[in-house]
Amino acid sequence: MSSTNVSTAADKQHASDTLSFTGFEPLDANYLYCPNQFLDICLPHLSRSAIRLVAYMLDQTLGWLDPDGNPRSQSISVSYQQLIDSAGLSRGTIRKAIDEAVDARYVRCVQAGAAAKEGMAAEHASYALQWDESGAYRDTPETFQGFYTGEGHRTPIPNAFFRHVIPHDTLTVTKVVGTVLRHTVGYQSQFGGRRSQAPLSYRFIQEFAHIPDPKTLREALTSAVASRYIVCVEEGSFHPQRDRRRPATYAVNWHRSATLKESGSKNPAANDQSNNPSSSGTEYPAGKQSKIPSKEKTHSKDIQKQQPAAAVSLKLLRTAGFDEPTAQRLSGVATTEQIQQQIDWLPRRSITQNRLGMLRRAIEENWSEPERPADVKEILRQQRERDRQQSVIERQEERKTEQTRTQRIQRRAELERIWDSLTDDVRQRLDAAAYAHQDSETLRKLFLKSDSQRRRECLRQLEREQRSAKRPQVSDRRDSGSIEQDANCTPNPARSPAV
Repeated sequence: MSSTNVSTAADKQHASDTLSFTGFEPLDANYLYCPNQFLDICLPHLSRSAIRLVAYMLDQTLGWLDPDGNPRSQSISVSYQQLIDSAGLSRGTIRKAIDEAVDARYVRCVQAGAAAKEGMAAEHASYALQWDESGAYRDTPETFQGFYTGEGHRTPIPNAFFRHVIPHDTLTVTKVVGTVLRHTVGYQSQFGGRRSQAPLSYRFIQEFAHIPDPKTLREALTSAVASRYIVCVEEGSFHPQRDRRRPATYAVNWHRSATLKESGSKNPAANDQSNNPSSSGTEYPAGKQSKIPSKEKTHSKDIQKQQPAAAVSLKLLRTAGFDEPTAQRLSGVATTEQIQQQIDWLPRRSITQNRLGMLRRAIEENWSEPERPADVKEILRQQRERDRQQSVIERQEERKTEQTRTQRIQRRAELERIWDSLTDDVRQRLDAAAYAHQDSETLRKLFLKSDSQRRRECLRQLEREQRSAKRPQVSDRRDSGSIEQDANCTPNPARSPAV
């Protein structure tokens, strides 16, 4: 099967998994006690490949505990193919991801890998999470020395975040979902309860997750809601007066049967979906993000039964943000049903400046329903297309890297064969020239001390002289014969190409 067909099959499988995702499982068994430093430091600052590598190692280490609650294995030895299949890395980015994670002190090398040799089998490299046993909790990339081993500073994160979101979704979507998880279930009160939702402004999410610009953040939030990872419980409100501004409120999208065990109360996200059609229905949970809080709608019918229509209208308008005189006036020019409709439709309109100004005009002029937002399936299709294009680029870079590596190995083997055929006098001359080419005292000491380094530099000198011999001369053009033919021609170091 060609790589293109494999990629297409993987894309279709991911699309199927995304559309079938209905929410995170409850926090009673299907979770991992994740170090907060992964959400606070690693997620905002590392590349996508390095995050996927560290997340995979966290899942493999902390996701499998013995009866005493200790990891069954601290050191992990996995093949490149496992990282490709399970962690979501491409072959060309694995080495770079490992180096980045080691340099940032999230991972340490336990045993270096070794290629197969005559009479010896190849040895896989083995890596483990880096733990900091100093007792100090470090919360910046500059001071980070490993994951904190003391009590606390952990958050129960659903396994699906590590096994579904991180390996398959974009970096910005992963950051957004991680931020919402960190600021909901990641905050525990003195009584043991955890947040079910949190008010998070655009600026806060952008700064916490290190997302480059508001447009990228908006696309990531839309995609995260469309993929059913999170829900927008309440839209934010911008107002010239600071005391009347209100950040949007987001919550983790829990599965319908999910409850927050720590607090003992159902998640509002689950309540929002309790009356939705099944996954085969036409209404998509992402559409709920643009409406006012569900609890206000749920009780609106009961309120209408108990109170006069004018009082209900006034309450809706005041909740939407109008002052008392404006609310009184608008409640007299439109019915309660019309006011409720315009409030529901407002997030779907193109608001450029004044949100309440547009809502006031819509109520006064009884505007018609705006067009539906872009189909969620289309959003996901575009996202998959971007991921596919990125995968094509990564495969091209991977093939180019592999081709360069193959050429380098072949060239090294060719130079080795030429070296073995040289006379001792020529070898000594190349050795002296290679030593003279070392431009620092440290390199000269290493040249004399290490046989492998000496051999490598001699081969480089041999290659430099071959390249110099192939250059066209003023009087004639010498062919590329054996190195013995050029033994009496001393190379000019100033004209020798740098390696």
